[in-house]
Amino acid sequence: MSDPILVKDKPLSLQKQFRFQWEPAQESYVLLYPEGLIKLPGSSGEIMKLIDGSKSVDEIIAYLEEQF
Repeated sequence: MSDPILVKDKPLSLQKQFRFQWEPAQESYVLLYPEGLIKLPGSSGEIMKLIDGSKSVDEIIAYLEEQF
């Protein structure tokens, strides 16, 4: 059996080929990858800020449940 892609109790982080940042020209957070970028409007950027390698999926979900 293969390892799960997402483990709820382990810290969640982006793979090295991705970079998350605020982009003033877009007036939005963006997710950069080798072929381009994805503009992250509204709450999606705020959620992505939580994926910093220190919080597990369960912790992120708990935080979002408190906030929303």
